[in-house]
Amino acid sequence: MTGRKRDEINEYLAAARLGLVKWDLLLNLGLAYLGQNDEPRAIKTLQIAVLLGPNHPEAHFNLAIAYEKGNRLREALQEIIISLHQAPEDPDERNTKGIICAELRNLVCARDEWAHLVQVTPNYAPARVNLAILSGSHMPLAASTSSALNSSGFEFAH
Repeated sequence: MTGRKRDEINEYLAAARLGLVKWDLLLNLGLAYLGQNDEPRAIKTLQIAVLLGPNHPEAHFNLAIAYEKGNRLREALQEIIISLHQAPEDPDERNTKGIICAELRNLVCARDEWAHLVQVTPNYAPARVNLAILSGSHMPLAASTSSALNSSGFEFAH
């Protein structure tokens, strides 16, 4: 753990001990854990942030990212859908949904998300990159399978 991230985590924990437990504090603590690749702590912390701030799409979005990094893809998809319901045109959230769909091998869903992004946000480069990767993969578009696409060596743009 880098000194800066360790200090950041310690500050958030100290605030929590003082009773300053708010959704945004836990969101930042969860992000700090994610920055250290500590997905189990990030998930637990972000779950509480979602409970305390259920109407904040960024809490659901970051929990989706933590689940995705922890290879808990179905849970990631559930959270990103909630996040998109609350912030339907956020390009990062829509791109992340495409990534999660692709990792679940729901390539139709992935293609549709990225194509929508390219149409409504033409300058959003990650969607263009991901569509190109998907187009060049020579993988058949399937409804879904249980194995993750990234195990085939594809790395999608976040």
